[in-house]
Amino acid sequence: MKNIIFYQTKTKFSNTGDALINRGLIETLRKFGEIIANDRIPFEFLKDLGVVESERLKSHSNRGFSITVLCFAIKAIFNGNKIFIFSGLGHNYGGSYKKVIRNIISGFLFPILRLCGVRIVRIGISIGPITKLLGLTEWFRSLFISNYLVRDTKSLELCHSIGIKKAEICPDLSWAYVVDSQDVVKPIVVVNLRNSTLDEYVFDSYITKLVGGLKNILEELSNKLGEKLEVRVVYQVAEDKLFAEFIYNEISSIYNASFVNEQLRLSTAHEYYGKSFVTISNRMHSLLFAYKYNSLPIALIDKKEHVKITATFEDAGIDELIFDVNSNAGFSSQLQEIVLNKKTYLEQLKEIETDNRLLIVNKLNEVFDK
Repeated sequence: MKNIIFYQTKTKFSNTGDALINRGLIETLRKFGEIIANDRIPFEFLKDLGVVESERLKSHSNRGFSITVLCFAIKAIFNGNKIFIFSGLGHNYGGSYKKVIRNIISGFLFPILRLCGVRIVRIGISIGPITKLLGLTEWFRSLFISNYLVRDTKSLELCHSIGIKKAEICPDLSWAYVVDSQDVVKPIVVVNLRNSTLDEYVFDSYITKLVGGLKNILEELSNKLGEKLEVRVVYQVAEDKLFAEFIYNEISSIYNASFVNEQLRLSTAHEYYGKSFVTISNRMHSLLFAYKYNSLPIALIDKKEHVKITATFEDAGIDELIFDVNSNAGFSSQLQEIVLNKKTYLEQLKEIETDNRLLIVNKLNEVFDK
């Protein structure tokens, strides 16, 4: 008897942050059973996830993902195996009809899987803001989900408010991904910014404040580091490329700046984060990736609107690293404090990583022991 873990890889393939959380979960799940990953995704992303040939769906079946799960579930009645589906990583927000219809379809498919003994686990989710209709359909399909694990307290509160009482906290899965790193002393700053707080919304006023905040931080860092500052503008999500070029053009006449004209991936992150003193970003998994290479993460965000980052940093007790673009006080004293105490903050982040990695494993132990 063994655990067969079907891994649903539906995610944003152009986003290295999504690769990070998926890989963190896959590497952790290997301790609990045999993984079969839905491999009908771009090969480059599959490679980033570290999925080996024997873990690919095609190595086990020529059928589709759901049909294969059902076939394994029927066989499990006789061989005693336990069948799991893991899915859901990422941010669920908005209320498009596509998302609503997806939830309704899932709500009718999941009971069939559950009747066949399949345990359905949603994990690594942040949720909100969402419409009432999406909230209703999310509640409907959650009725047939075995474990509903969200990654921050604000998402937990929202789930409970719409009736998903089974929702529990499991830390963001990027904490589970471990890398080798070394101390960095060079005055290099990595900048990785998107042009909105959510994918669907772009506001000129937000961009103006974002650029102003970036220039403010770079000026203060230049003064405090006391050396010629080097700025490297990167993008970790393919769709951010044009905005990264815009950011580069905004600062290239002021600072010694360069634009990295290729998407930063899991395999190349060390070349940039691993050589930088700080990383300035409004992408959560840029921030939660950078610290692993001892690059101090500075979250330059709209604290009210960028709920996902705000909640995650507050839950981790590192909200001092949040720089609100709406602040009228400037960032001088805040920057001085974190630059002087960079080592302390990085040590705190590594301790949080260790604690959260243990919490993730403990939560998965609960899932598999039921």
